Amino acid sequence: MTDRELKSLAECGSREYYLQCVVGIPTFGMVSTEFTQDIANMASPINFTNHVLYVKGKPVAAARNEIAMYAIKQGAKYVYFRDDDVLTPHNSLLQLAALIETVPFERHYVVDGEQKSTMVSCDIVAGMYWSKQQPPFPLIFRDPGGGSFWEWEIGEVVQCVAVGMGLTLIKTAVFEALDPPWFETIREQTEAGGKVGMTEDFYFCLKAVRAGFQVWCDTGLQAAHQAAKEQAIYGLDGQFRLPSRIDMRTGAVNYWPGLERRKDILRQKRGFGRRAGYVPDMELVRRALEDYEQGSDDHGC
Repeated sequence: MTDRELKSLAECGSREYYLQCVVGIPTFGMVSTEFTQDIANMASPINFTNHVLYVKGKPVAAARNEIAMYAIKQGAKYVYFRDDDVLTPHNSLLQLAALIETVPFERHYVVDGEQKSTMVSCDIVAGMYWSKQQPPFPLIFRDPGGGSFWEWEIGEVVQCVAVGMGLTLIKTAVFEALDPPWFETIREQTEAGGKVGMTEDFYFCLKAVRAGFQVWCDTGLQAAHQAAKEQAIYGLDGQFRLPSRIDMRTGAVNYWPGLERRKDILRQKRGFGRRAGYVPDMELVRRALEDYEQGSDDHGC
């Protein structure tokens, strides 16, 4: 094929979303060998063009804003946030992209015996990873100040209000629809002396939910949260059973023996099936957001 024919072929193709995805990595430069291998082995969907963008030495909110702006300027379809302390299965991007590409659709579900339905639109979809503490807590949330959201089964794709950004795929259109800054870390003190704080990921998700976008988490995509200084990894064990702390030097595992019993109770209580999903009442969510914005002492994130 001649150069002229190649040029003609390129001009005929759609240039929209030529760059399909910006893989955005906020970092202070101390990236582990495990994370480097993780990014190098990352699988992408077929005919899916990525650009890996490291933003070094900036506060995480500023770094995420810079990544989002870069994606808009480059005409990318997605932003894939990867934190440099989150280790994932090599097919994580494939799994999230499959979800975000195959919706919207109508989801049917049952609450207290009543059949309901909702239109699902995965504008923001995350995998699951856990807090670096013992016992670890899942970094998905249903409402401000309400703690981690636990009512899920492994493998379900659940709707929530906020997720950690360490393993999250977002449509660039979400950023285009919202006014910047999209990410902001808030540390404030109320007049009554109570503290109100919000991390940048929670801030962004609430801003998106207010605008009508939906946030989802695939609980079947389980990642490891690496604590480099203590040489430990927090997450579920290899069979998706118990939250644990794994010593990277010795391989010793310190389990928290509470998850299985919690799941047994939920199975009996809610009758969840695999990938059945949980859909919160978004009107209640909006009320909770309004309460939070009033600066109540009872709401801290």
